[in-house]
Amino acid sequence: LAAALQGCSENASGSEVFHVGERVRARESVREAWVRGTISSSRPLQVMRDGSSAAKSYAQVESTGEGPYKAGDRVRVRESGVADWFNGTVTEARPLEVLKDGTDAPGLFEL
Repeated sequence: LAAALQGCSENASGSEVFHVGERVRARESVREAWVRGTISSSRPLQVMRDGSSAAKSYAQVESTGEGPYKAGDRVRVRESGVADWFNGTVTEARPLEVLKDGTDAPGLFEL
């Protein structure tokens, strides 16, 4: 049974099972806004917030149903506060790094 559970974890309420790489939203309390991120560890359950380079535990975690990105995926991105969208290639899934077409260095992006 332990081997079957490796790589997944339930949230604090026990109602949802999470897998490493799964897209989620998370928050510390009902008074805080939700943040989006990716499950980076199942035991303990930790979320890598979009745009962050460090994972942490949250009191509330819910699946978003979004598919995880993987290196090599072609995507469209834009920086916060910038209207223009750019095409690029995912170079790192956690945290999400994208090499915009025509640039030499990948950048971190929030989903």
